[in-house]
Amino acid sequence: MDGFFNVYKPLGMTSFEVVDIIKRQFKVKAGHLGTLDPGATGVLPIAVNAATKAIRHIEQDDKEYVATLVLGIATDTQDRYGNIIDMKPVPDFSLNVIEDTLKRFKGEITQIPPMYSAKKVKGRKLYEMARSGLIVDREPIRVTIYDIILLDYQKPHLIKIKVRCSKGTYIRTLCQDIASSLNTCGHMVSLERVKAGVFESDESIAVDCIRAENLLPIDYPFRSFKKVVVSGEDIKRVLNGGKINVGSCKDVGKVCIYSDKGTFLAVGLESSGFVKVLNVFASRG
Repeated sequence: MDGFFNVYKPLGMTSFEVVDIIKRQFKVKAGHLGTLDPGATGVLPIAVNAATKAIRHIEQDDKEYVATLVLGIATDTQDRYGNIIDMKPVPDFSLNVIEDTLKRFKGEITQIPPMYSAKKVKGRKLYEMARSGLIVDREPIRVTIYDIILLDYQKPHLIKIKVRCSKGTYIRTLCQDIASSLNTCGHMVSLERVKAGVFESDESIAVDCIRAENLLPIDYPFRSFKKVVVSGEDIKRVLNGGKINVGSCKDVGKVCIYSDKGTFLAVGLESSGFVKVLNVFASRG
């Protein structure tokens, strides 16, 4: 059993708990792509057995979220589970003002990681320090918002958005920063991840409904990778983790390597007419 489960994480469950359910149910090695907080729902791809080696090749894939923020109230966790630390009046914004404000967040932006996060500073997780009453300086990070659109605006307090972003984006922080740009405060009240790379919520399966037949093949998340087909001695070279000549092609990037019979063999890196094998997934037998 090697491949991926496209799991829909329910509210209140940790990502680790979802992985543990898969491990115990199928007696397998498993890992997840992109942690979701207990208060978030949505797509949580689970890699099983040999597919865990594929995580490093796809963990940088874009993510897409639907989030709702409430204006006028700020919390110490930037979501609805924290303590209220500020309250401000909320003007009656026009739709155009909200949309123009969202547009300013499109592109590369800077975020300060929230204190209630798993990011480490000097070897300690920030949320551990926060729970001890400590607030420390955090280095800003650069993330990219590829798209942000307004889904709903219920005057004067509720804003619902869809965000497509790079790995490492804090949607809670984005919500707080949007509120600040509107000269008020705010916090996130709901978060759903609707897409993680090629994994989409419309095709995901509830945790308690996962069956062996729901397993997706190892090469499922590599659909955007260039396909390289090999035969004969090159198959042996690939299975032994070697390098193969692909001619005068000047492409650079990761590729999927298949045998001439259609068997998925490995992921490699193409450069200067050669492909260097990064991970072998097919049996050498």
